[in-house]
Amino acid sequence: PGKFIKENQITVWTSVPSVIMFMERFGMLKPDSFADLRYSFFCGEALTEAAAAQWQVAAPNCRIENLYGPTEGTVAMTRFHYQSTGSPAEAKGIVPIGRPFADARVVIIDEHGQPVKEGHIGELCISGPQLAQGYFKDTNKTNAFFVSLEGDGSARWYKTGDLIRQDTSGELHFVGRANEQVKILGHRIELNEIDAVLMKYKGIDRAVSFAWPAQQEATPREIISVVASKNDFDESCLLSFAKDY
Repeated sequence: PGKFIKENQITVWTSVPSVIMFMERFGMLKPDSFADLRYSFFCGEALTEAAAAQWQVAAPNCRIENLYGPTEGTVAMTRFHYQSTGSPAEAKGIVPIGRPFADARVVIIDEHGQPVKEGHIGELCISGPQLAQGYFKDTNKTNAFFVSLEGDGSARWYKTGDLIRQDTSGELHFVGRANEQVKILGHRIELNEIDAVLMKYKGIDRAVSFAWPAQQEATPREIISVVASKNDFDESCLLSFAKDY
């Protein structure tokens, strides 16, 4: 990607934050490497402050925008302008997702579907004209995630499954997931689905999968699965079995 940016004198860049990690690993983020960049938009995963700072050094003339929005919101619903000096202290290593765009609406709810108090953590719901109609030929899933909220008339909301906190200045902060879904390189992965497949293998009694690194301030790069079995088994055979799914 670094060679492509330079050779084509790219001025506007969009990618998942993981790209920063890989480019840094291969020594592509030298100071002033991408002086032609004017805007960079990152979306699809949590953007760490460390990654944003690395990118800013490589692209000193660039405005960095952290976008947030699931596919069901087609696609960006909120944005935060990252600055190396001045990001809210509440971010704790993760760049905030900011505030909703003009036509978008957001609300943070508790497990009972009620708005949480200021500063409390809850599930983010989004609404607006760009919201999808639902899931193709899947009425049950559509009804589970596209909902109406009490006291809000006929508006449709999408329950994102993302845990969010809003600070006193109104900025939204990503805290984690309300379910077992994680994102690796921008792809949604259901950890319990991996567990279910592994436990179909003969002799496996228990399987637990988790994203790694597990720290809040780090972007997950891989899935690690721990299995328990009464009998010895061949790891390569288990991996081959899992790949068939």
